[in-house]
Amino acid sequence: MTAALDDVRWMIEELRVQQFAQQLGTAGTTSAARIRKALDRVRRS
Repeated sequence: MTAALDDVRWMIEELRVQQFAQQLGTAGTTSAARIRKALDRVRRS
């Protein structure tokens, strides 16, 4: 479960960069919906 939470944390960080520092760029794309789905998976496991 710790690894899954680390993944969610990085998704949140990437979303913050996408919103507030677009010029930096991110490794992938993420959204609030993707983060919610990942958190749901963590809760179910």
